[in-house]
Amino acid sequence: MKSNSKRFFLFISFLVLAIMAMVSVALAQQAVSVSLPTFNITMNNVKIDNNERLYPVIVYKDITYVPMTYKDSRFLGLETKWSFEEGLQVNKINTTISYNPDRGYSNRTLESAFIPESRIRVNGKEIYNRNETYPLLLFRDITYFPLTWRFMVDEFGWSSGF
Repeated sequence: MKSNSKRFFLFISFLVLAIMAMVSVALAQQAVSVSLPTFNITMNNVKIDNNERLYPVIVYKDITYVPMTYKDSRFLGLETKWSFEEGLQVNKINTTISYNPDRGYSNRTLESAFIPESRIRVNGKEIYNRNETYPLLLFRDITYFPLTWRFMVDEFGWSSGF
């Protein structure tokens, strides 16, 4: 009987240590300040009401960032996959879905986002997020993509209305 109690105690101890390690890695991510855009946002000819979106479009270092939720990424013609082993994979696809406003949240003007440390690939190419001038961000536990020329045009084939 003591042997089973000892094994159980060792298992629980190991589990607690593993959870503490994961939490410490998550807390070690670099926090950055982001804001809500002060300009109108239109994507795929749809005006985005950012004030009440759970995952709003945000701005970091004067660059606009878009959320990669399942519905938002599909609306933009992207497919996202995430696993602990492979990290985040984002790929351009040839189909889109209709826009989902995802309302019901009151956004503050300034909040914090984090620079993720996990593996990221875009269209099969490794992204070294730590070295990026405009890294992908984590905001409200969702990955956000910078709308830079490199990603918008070169990787996703989008055009800008500028």
